[in-house]
Amino acid sequence: RSKTRSGTTLPVEVVLSTVRKMRKLVAKLEASGVASQWSDYMEELPYSSEEHDRKRQVFGEMVGRSGGGGLAWDVGANNGTFSEIIAERFDRVVALDGDPGAVERMYRRIRDIGGTKVIPAVVDFADPPSGRGWTNTERLAFSDRATPDMSAWLAVVHHLAISAQIPLDRI
Repeated sequence: RSKTRSGTTLPVEVVLSTVRKMRKLVAKLEASGVASQWSDYMEELPYSSEEHDRKRQVFGEMVGRSGGGGLAWDVGANNGTFSEIIAERFDRVVALDGDPGAVERMYRRIRDIGGTKVIPAVVDFADPPSGRGWTNTERLAFSDRATPDMSAWLAVVHHLAISAQIPLDRI
């Protein structure tokens, strides 16, 4: 038997059945419309596939020199292509992007290939989540939730400077 917060007891079979039903329901959920400003960026690169391959190679070498292990952030991850390179060396990669459509496409791609080390998340680094709740402690500010062992910021600075109008000396 399982005891609820109100003190009511439920048979374990009822709790397990409810959890199974919820998992099935969540597994069927699909986001509607993943098209957004940046969701197709990796399919419509402004440079050649050879240049993209070279960028992946150089980035992989740089990540390799970082030592690996632990937690890494990929800020501006788009579809997670470079997050996967990081995941070859790190235990967990939080792949962050401010575009919900890009993150949804990343999530689906990672799910479809069976990825388990990359965690996609929508975070706008021009306005990251602050502390919330009673005395701002129920939900910590994003910057206080974890300290990565490595972070990658590929093609992010110009978005912060131009789109978000954050002065370069503040970035």
